[in-house]
Amino acid sequence: MSEERKTPLFPGNGGALGYVLVDGEFRGTWKIVRQRGDRATLTVEPFTALSRQETDALAEEGERLLAFAAADAARDIQFAVPA
Repeated sequence: MSEERKTPLFPGNGGALGYVLVDGEFRGTWKIVRQRGDRATLTVEPFTALSRQETDALAEEGERLLAFAAADAARDIQFAVPA
């Protein structure tokens, strides 16, 4: 973890958040939200800007995650703008 992220990661969060690792570095969080009409959205919230290559790799991994976790739903991936 980077120096500015010394806060420990608490397990759980009710299973609501996952952690984004890029080359082994903690870079953000993700969550899946199911909406009405059988739709599932994976939202990735990075802490800092991601390169195009990193975004593309995370999107590919996100597709695999949604295919597993929400196989019965239409799927979408969104990337939040870092604060």
